[in-house]
Amino acid sequence: MRWTFPRPAGTQDLSAFCLDFSTTIGRGVNGVLLEHVTYRYGKLLPMKRLSLVAIAVVLTGCGTTKSAVFQQPPKKLSDGYAMSALLALKAIEGDTYVPEKNSNLVSRFTQDKLDTADVAAVSPEERNITGSLNEVYKQRLLINQNEAALKEAGNDWLPRSPSLSKKQNDAIIAKLTKWGDDIKSRKNQLATCFTDFDSSLRARSVDAPASCR
Repeated sequence: MRWTFPRPAGTQDLSAFCLDFSTTIGRGVNGVLLEHVTYRYGKLLPMKRLSLVAIAVVLTGCGTTKSAVFQQPPKKLSDGYAMSALLALKAIEGDTYVPEKNSNLVSRFTQDKLDTADVAAVSPEERNITGSLNEVYKQRLLINQNEAALKEAGNDWLPRSPSLSKKQNDAIIAKLTKWGDDIKSRKNQLATCFTDFDSSLRARSVDAPASCR
C-alpha cells in the first residue's frame, strides 16, 4: 500500500513537514508501531498503523523532496546565445565609429551583432545580458566622441598658441591634459569590462560583470 501525506495548506516548503514528521516517528520507534503523525501546523493526520518498513519509505521520500527543492542547478546562458553575445562584445571592443553630436547613428556592423544577440536571447537572463551589452556600447561611443573632440581642440589651439600669453597657454594645456587623463581612465575601465565580460560569457554566466555596470 502506498502512503501519501498532504503538505500544510498555504506553504511552499515541504521541509517543515518532513522535519516534524521524522521527529514524531523518532519518538515512537521504540513502540514499533504508530497510530498518528502530528506536524507543526496543528493538525492531526489519522493513519493506519505504520510498520517500520513503511516509516523508512516515507522518510526516504522526505529526503528526496528536500533535495529536489534545495539543490537546483545554477542557471546558465545557452551556447547559441553566449556565442552571439561574444561576437557582439568583440564588435563593440573594436568599434572606432564616432557619431555626430546628438546623433543616434551607430556602426551598422556592431548594431547587426547586437541585433543577432537580441534575437538569440530566449530567457530573461539572456535579455538582461543584451541590455548590458548595449550599455557598454554607449560607453564605447562616448569615449570615441571624447577622443575626437580632444584631438579637434588640440588642433584648434596649436596654431593660436604663439599669439597667446604664457598664462593662457598653460591654462589650455592643463585643461587638455585633464581631459586626456579622464579619457584614459575611462578607456582603462572599459578595457577591464571587456576582459571580464569575455570571461563571463565563456563561462555561460547569467550575470554581467561588476566592472561593466
